[in-house]
Amino acid sequence: MVTMNGASILARALRQNGVETIFDIPGDPIGGVLAAARAEGMSTFSFRHEQAVTMAAQAYAFVSKRVGVGVVASGPAMTNAITGLTTAWANGWPLILVGGASENGKRGLGDFQETPQVEAAAPFCKWSVAMDNPLRIPWFVNTAIRKALSGRPGPVYLDFPADVINAQVDDADVDWLQPVGEIPRAFADPEAIKRASQILAEAERPLLLIGEGAAMSGGEAEARDLVERLQIPFVPSPMGKGTVPDSHPLCFAGARSYALANADVVVLAGVKFNWMFHFGREPRFADGIKVIEIGPEPEEMGASIPPMVSLVGDYKSVLRQLAEEARPVARLESNWVQSLEEERQRNADAVAPMVDSEEQFTNLYRMYREINAITLPGAIVAVDGESTMAVSRTMQNADLPAHRLDAGPSGCMGVGVPYAIGAQIAKPGTQVICMNGDYAFGWNGMEIETACRYNLPILFVVANNGSVRPNSPVFNMKDYTGADAVRYDLMMQAFGGHGELVRDVDELKPALERALASGKTALVNVTINPAVQRKPQAFGWLDRLGKMQYNTAR
Repeated sequence: MVTMNGASILARALRQNGVETIFDIPGDPIGGVLAAARAEGMSTFSFRHEQAVTMAAQAYAFVSKRVGVGVVASGPAMTNAITGLTTAWANGWPLILVGGASENGKRGLGDFQETPQVEAAAPFCKWSVAMDNPLRIPWFVNTAIRKALSGRPGPVYLDFPADVINAQVDDADVDWLQPVGEIPRAFADPEAIKRASQILAEAERPLLLIGEGAAMSGGEAEARDLVERLQIPFVPSPMGKGTVPDSHPLCFAGARSYALANADVVVLAGVKFNWMFHFGREPRFADGIKVIEIGPEPEEMGASIPPMVSLVGDYKSVLRQLAEEARPVARLESNWVQSLEEERQRNADAVAPMVDSEEQFTNLYRMYREINAITLPGAIVAVDGESTMAVSRTMQNADLPAHRLDAGPSGCMGVGVPYAIGAQIAKPGTQVICMNGDYAFGWNGMEIETACRYNLPILFVVANNGSVRPNSPVFNMKDYTGADAVRYDLMMQAFGGHGELVRDVDELKPALERALASGKTALVNVTINPAVQRKPQAFGWLDRLGKMQYNTAR
C-alpha cells in the first residue's frame, strides 16, 4: 500500500493539470504543500506579503493564458491575500488561491489563527469552498480550474484545513480524475450577430472599445480582422492595449475623449461601461448612442446602458462571428476617421512641450520619452500610481496583447511590482519594465527583494515627486524639491540589485541604459517636478463624490 497525505495529493492534482508554477509565502500549515509541489517538479516563488502573492499569480495568468496558483498560510496570511482576490475578480483573470486553515476538529475552540476564511473570500470569488476530504482533492482542483477559466474568468478560493493537509490515505483510494481539457467557448446567437452587423454597416461614427477581456480570451486575431473589415476606429482600455496594436492606424487612444463623445454606435468587446468609461453616459458619451455589447455572462449585460444587441459568448468566438458576418466598409477617408486623426494630432501637439522639455527637474512626459527609447519591441510594462498610469496610457504604446498591466477596473494601487514579477516569471527572457509613482511603490516595494532573490532582470522606475504636491490640502507633508527624495535606489542596492538616483534629465537615459546593461534587477529613482501637471482633460478621470483634491491652485 502506498500512502499519500493531502499536501501531496493537491500537488499531484495541480501538476497533472499542467500547473508548473506556484506563488507563495511559507507558513503553517502549508509548508508540506510547498515541499510536495517541488517534489512534483513545480517551481515555487516565495514573496514577502500575501497580497503580492495573489497579484503576481494573476499577472502570471493574464500573460501566460494559464490559471495562476497562490498558496498562503492561515488566518491573517489568508486575509492579507483578499485584496489580490478583488483585483483578479475585477480584471476577470483566472486565479486559484489555496489557504491553509485551522483543524476541523478544533473549530470553534479558538484554534491557532482560526478565521472564517471561506466566508471572507466568498464575495470576491467565483467559488469559495473548504476541501473536506483528502480523497476528493483532485475533484476540488479540477472544479476550481474549470470555474476559474470558464465564462468570465476569475478567482477561486480553496480552504485547506491542517488535518486534511496531513491526513494519510491509500493512493488507490484517491479519486484521481483526468485533467481538465480545453474550456468550451460559447458562440452568440447567429440572429443577434446579423442584427449587430446591420447596425455596424449603417453606422456613421462607429467605435470599438477593446478591453482586457478580449486579450484574456486570445481574441487578438479576430479583433484585428473585425477592425480591418469594417475599418472601424477603436480605443483600447488600459489593459486592452495591444490586443490590436496601438500602432494600427485605426487606433485612436490618442483621441479618446473625442471618440467617446462623438460615436453613434459603440461596440463593447472585453470592457464594461463602468467608471473607467464613465458608465456610457453623458457628457462623456452622446445621448442616444447605440450599444452592441459582447460578454460571456448574460446577467452582466446592460448594467448601465441597455444594449441594442447583446452578444452573449466568449470574446474570441463572438469577435470571429462578427468579423465573418461583417460586410466590408470603406471608412479610412471618412469624415469620422479624419476628425479623429485631427484630434489625435491636436493632443500630441498639446503635450509636445512637456515631452521635449529640457528642464532639469523633469516631468512624467519627458521621463516616458526616455523610457520609450530603451524599451524593446515586445516588452511587457506594468504601471502603478495615479499620474504615472495616466501619462503612461498616452505615452506608451503596446503592440502585443496582455503586455500592459496596471490598476485596472479595481483601481488598486500597489499592483505594479508584483504584476511585473508575475509577468517576468510567465515570460522569461522578455524585457519587463515597471513604472511606479513613489506613493504607489510603497505598498509592495519590498517585493523588489523577491525579484532580486530570483534574479529577475526587471527594470523598476520610480517617478519620485515626493508622494504629494506642494500646497496639498490632503497630505500633511513638506514641500518637495527633489533634493530630499526618498532613496529607493539604495533599497535596491541593499538587496544586491542595480540602483541609481536621477536628479537631472540629462542623467536619465544613461542611467536607464546602465540599469539594463547590468543584467540585474534594477531600479532607477527619478525625481519628478510636482509642479508640472498632465495635459488638461476635457473630463476628470474619476466622476465621484468625495474625490480627493491632491492639489490646490498655485
